[in-house]
Amino acid sequence: MNNKGKRNTEEVLDLQIFLTRSPGYEPFKDEGLPSFVIAGEGREQTARYRDTISSNQSKENSFYIEPGYIAIANSSVVEEVAFPFSAKAVLEIVNKLERNQAKLVECMEFGIKLFDFAIHGSIRDLFRELSNQGKILRLTISTSIPELAMLPWELMCDNKSGSFPQFLCFHPKLRFCRALHLFNRQEFIPKKPLGDDEIRILFATANPTTQYLDFSTEARLLDFVLHESPVLSDVKLDILSNASSNSLRERLLSFRPHILHLSCHGGYNRKENFGFVVLAYYNNPKQPDYVNSYRLASIIQEAKDSIQIAVISTCYGAFGGENSTFSGVAQLLHAGGINDVIALNFRVMDSTSHAILANFYKYLLRHGFTVEESISQIRRFLFINGYSVPESFGLTLYQSNASLCRVEIEDPSLRYAADSKEFDKTLQKLEESLVRPSYLDSKISELLDLGDLKYLTKGLSSVDIILAYKIFNNISIGIKLIKEIISSNLDKDLFLKLTELARILSQRRNERKTISTSLILKTDDSENSYFEQYKNNIVQSLGENFFDSDIKTLIEKALNVNGEDKTFVFLITDKKKKLYKAFVQDLGSLDSEAIQDIDDFGYPRWNRVQFLIRESGCALILPGDSRVKIIAKGEQLAEFRDGEWRFIDFKYYKLKINELAQLSSFDENILFNTFQKCIAASELTRGLTLVIQLDGQGVLERCHPGYIEDLLDLKEKTIMDCGNKEYLDRIAGDNAVILDRNGHTLAIKAAFAPQASTYVIPIPGTGTRHLSAQKMTKETKAIAFVVSEDGPITVFFQGKSVFRVL
Repeated sequence: MNNKGKRNTEEVLDLQIFLTRSPGYEPFKDEGLPSFVIAGEGREQTARYRDTISSNQSKENSFYIEPGYIAIANSSVVEEVAFPFSAKAVLEIVNKLERNQAKLVECMEFGIKLFDFAIHGSIRDLFRELSNQGKILRLTISTSIPELAMLPWELMCDNKSGSFPQFLCFHPKLRFCRALHLFNRQEFIPKKPLGDDEIRILFATANPTTQYLDFSTEARLLDFVLHESPVLSDVKLDILSNASSNSLRERLLSFRPHILHLSCHGGYNRKENFGFVVLAYYNNPKQPDYVNSYRLASIIQEAKDSIQIAVISTCYGAFGGENSTFSGVAQLLHAGGINDVIALNFRVMDSTSHAILANFYKYLLRHGFTVEESISQIRRFLFINGYSVPESFGLTLYQSNASLCRVEIEDPSLRYAADSKEFDKTLQKLEESLVRPSYLDSKISELLDLGDLKYLTKGLSSVDIILAYKIFNNISIGIKLIKEIISSNLDKDLFLKLTELARILSQRRNERKTISTSLILKTDDSENSYFEQYKNNIVQSLGENFFDSDIKTLIEKALNVNGEDKTFVFLITDKKKKLYKAFVQDLGSLDSEAIQDIDDFGYPRWNRVQFLIRESGCALILPGDSRVKIIAKGEQLAEFRDGEWRFIDFKYYKLKINELAQLSSFDENILFNTFQKCIAASELTRGLTLVIQLDGQGVLERCHPGYIEDLLDLKEKTIMDCGNKEYLDRIAGDNAVILDRNGHTLAIKAAFAPQASTYVIPIPGTGTRHLSAQKMTKETKAIAFVVSEDGPITVFFQGKSVFRVL
């Protein structure tokens, strides 16, 4: 491959949990387990019971599983575990998932039990030890026991004390995989090259039934991913339409693909006890050929020396029967030697297949992600963007003893930030595509799936919409931010370049430390020229080739511009011609008295940067903890955190504070300033409880002894008179801070003692800090602001949650 650099990846830890039966235990059997019948036409799903249970035995209690399983973690930690489910529980969750009737809370309850089953005792200790290192963790569930292999393992949910329940497959630091074998991890290949001198993809489709499948959109999306500038010249795509078993075999042997992407109808045949795909009959392309999983595996087996990844884009491609593990399509391909097999456990809609395809090849080929990292990103994308529960949890990855990725790849996420020429080519190509409505319509409707968001796109071009998705990976957030930037009289294209650059820099490290810097974007006003005002503070001109620099040079520049005494400035001088000046500005000579009035949001080192954009422009601040904050006109608009962009709508929170002030008769300014202190605590990852009481409500009388009242320095001034960092440092400690309605601090380190009989509806996933504060607001009519150590802020009044900031 003719590639320029290597993509930096975080160290990946490994936890392989192998599940098997204890010696002497009989196989798990139950005649009430579900079977799925799905034809290429009609595609109705049904659950059947075989009536073989004796008359004096109910179906609901037809079996009981004694502790008869062994879990082995990393070939060193062993636990005997008990199956936690009844037949009825397994039947209910699988049937509901199959029919798209499962509620998220039901998935959570099932997933918690599944987690407790596999990650038990000393294995849980090992899981916590690995998870707490802050590195990527690859978790593999390995089993060939039929009754265990058929379980929806992607529902596994960690209900760790003190935090909200978290599904493992959506965790940003966890890569969830399945396997049918116990692999020797000493032989694991952590970064196995995908392809050889080139990467060959065979996209095979078939639709001999009367049900329409939109293959043309999939092909266009795949073509867009491969040929969008810069073109992936070392990736070769071959398309096989109306595939039959014979034509598929011939093309596999002649083209020798590294990736097989099969898109067609599929299902599970209960009578034959095999999964199947619907191909065209070899001598009649309009007649369906139901190729079972064993036949398909036999066809692919001949080309297994070249195929490294199989993507089975069908319904029920990963579903397996209860009597044999080696019956589903994905399972047989995995057992046959394909390193990575990707498939859906349940039904999948056309639009979902399109989203999976576009995102998978984007992450794998352009971003240089591993297969498991790409699948993890897609799972989160489906869940966050509201795809159905079976689709979000049904995306399954079977992985062997290697982690595949496109190695020695130029970091393509830099193509917008570090290569303006390629970025402009992309814009030009997208603009030219406007003359091809069918092409662009398919891009917007299928890839972006606007749905109810169409009202947001009013006034934006199709190019703006596509770029909003490409940069932020969330169409709603992207559109809102672009509109904010346009309304601020800033150049959106330069903003997007800076945004992508900021995101990339935030993920880089220097001597194991994240990069901390800031970038300012402003439009120069001829009447009040920013350049003329601060030209004496310019310490370095960056010229016109700043975005042409390689990532190493950009990192070196960012290390020297730490945002405290210097900042990057990009000054738009001619918006129509897209001309700008780029330079490094010294911040040390700014008016320190004026800067003290800037709200620091917990980061006083950035107040000079915020001072420069208090009236116009925007800043992208990298606090140094793998995050990016976008601030404009004195307010934070968005944040890149835990690998995703989040829109921070302070206008909404101000409105909620205003409503709360009217409802409670508290001073709005006191409430909002208290809220700002909570934001600062959240930024600093400090747990905090602030309670504002009405006159004579007696919050302190409902606290345990031991709180501190000797606070003359805080009692003489209100919370509004103190800077965020100053106040938080002064009240540092456990338990709660009590204020009167005027904002004076009455006590700190107060431990609540609410009555046990006080009834409130607790917020799922929160602990005693939240519950005691919630009860206190019901008993005293106070207002409580509670900050979790991991960031979320909750506001309570009258025993209820008014709003939350996650």
